[in-house]
Amino acid sequence: MNAAWLLLMICFGCPSNPPPNTGSKRVTTSDVNATLELLPIDQKKSSDQAIELTVGLRNIGAGELWVNGRMLLNTPYAPKYMRELWFDVVGPGNQRIEFACKVRAGNAKPSDYRVLMPQESKQVQVRLSGCFDFTLPGTYLIRAKYQDGSEDVPPSPPGAMHLSTCLESSPAKIEIASSQGNSR
Repeated sequence: MNAAWLLLMICFGCPSNPPPNTGSKRVTTSDVNATLELLPIDQKKSSDQAIELTVGLRNIGAGELWVNGRMLLNTPYAPKYMRELWFDVVGPGNQRIEFACKVRAGNAKPSDYRVLMPQESKQVQVRLSGCFDFTLPGTYLIRAKYQDGSEDVPPSPPGAMHLSTCLESSPAKIEIASSQGNSR
């Protein structure tokens, strides 16, 4: 593990304490049957092209999961209840790239929650180029993280387990080449 990823894990790793639970049976770290996927894993782009990734929250277990399907993107510094999805981006020279979007967020609504059936995936398309600076040529490593930090989780349907554990994707790699006439 290189020094940049170690620093990111220390500063922005998944928290060890899950959010409070309000009536849903909680999935703990030892019995997580879900993964967070980031696709495509390898891209080559020029600095003037949009950087988009698909994030998939997949139930890999045999039971139903109760998940916050809003999957709101925000900074890792935002209060937990104002984000479910955040990214760690390390650019050329192992430099951490800061999240630069302004997000209007609030508490998740009960309608944001849904059951994720066994082997089902909830996917969202995320345009990162508006929130992170990808103008320098070179290699960028990106990891997605998901955690439902809501303090007011609606009760899960019978048999569904609330997924409150923090999940982290494998890294995606994006190679940025200089673009002709790029004035940024």
